[in-house]
Amino acid sequence: MEKIVINGDLYYCKDGTDSKITNLLEDANKKSNRDHEICIAYDEYNQFIQNIIDTKKKTFLNGIYSTNY
Repeated sequence: MEKIVINGDLYYCKDGTDSKITNLLEDANKKSNRDHEICIAYDEYNQFIQNIIDTKKKTFLNGIYSTNY
């Protein structure tokens, strides 16, 4: 199982989900300028993420911090 954080919530997903998300982002970045201009370049990625949000039980994460050090 892979652990994926979306909007501050933790989701447990099947193996390979992280790779699928990475591939969808790479594909979206390669779309034509027209697709980016009319805001459809990331539709497949957004749908996949929304499907995870809709179908998986989430766990809220408290206190996520980062540092510049």
